[in-house]
Amino acid sequence: MIRHLEEQLRTACETQVRIAGMVDVTGQMQVAFNTADRTVIRARLRPADQSHPLLIVVMGFRSHMLAPFGQVKLRHGSYLPCDIPGLVPGMAAVVSHYDHGLIANAMVRGDVIRLVLGFEGVPDNRGDALNSLARSVYRFFRRWHEWTEVLLSTVERDPVVGVWGTDWREFLAGESGFMVMPWFRPMTYAERAVALERVVVASKVLLSSVLNSDQLTDPLIRDVMGWLSDLTPLPQVFYEAEESEEAQT
Repeated sequence: MIRHLEEQLRTACETQVRIAGMVDVTGQMQVAFNTADRTVIRARLRPADQSHPLLIVVMGFRSHMLAPFGQVKLRHGSYLPCDIPGLVPGMAAVVSHYDHGLIANAMVRGDVIRLVLGFEGVPDNRGDALNSLARSVYRFFRRWHEWTEVLLSTVERDPVVGVWGTDWREFLAGESGFMVMPWFRPMTYAERAVALERVVVASKVLLSSVLNSDQLTDPLIRDVMGWLSDLTPLPQVFYEAEESEEAQT
């Protein structure tokens, strides 16, 4: 996979027209790293002919993917629950890859949140600069994917809600103000409160288990942890087959 990614990036450098000194590698990155919880919105590569290669990637989460379907904007805050499976492991991957090829990152907030990543390749005893870049990028996204799988499997095996057979992506979409698909079993407010609490618990457990004490104090992680601690269910969730589910207390 690393060799294939390196070849894709090298071919792009050699064949594509450069705009402002960079080539568009969005398609290559999408094929390699898009998942159900994250998507490459844009990727630009500065070739290594004059300096170290630099890759800038703009990532979107599920809120970006779901945006075309419309949303009732009932939440106000830094993030949306539907982004948790991509966001929490992604932030953990970011702070654990400082000085490992990842040289810059930024959260961009607009209609939906986006993550901007900057990778730089530096030649070493294992390969040239582009090979180093490909290794760093692949390892970052592999870790991100692995930690997403750990988070979702933790929720699915949860002793309280694991037996419910819940589609967690659909549940979190509903808690973000998106229309829930008709096949999803309606949940009472009390059930949603328990389910959301268990997702929060699993998210915090993941962060605490994969990051060290210094990494847990990083502003990115503290921001996400604070948001998780304040997360509560929406007063109502909208179902495609029904008008709404009123809050039940």
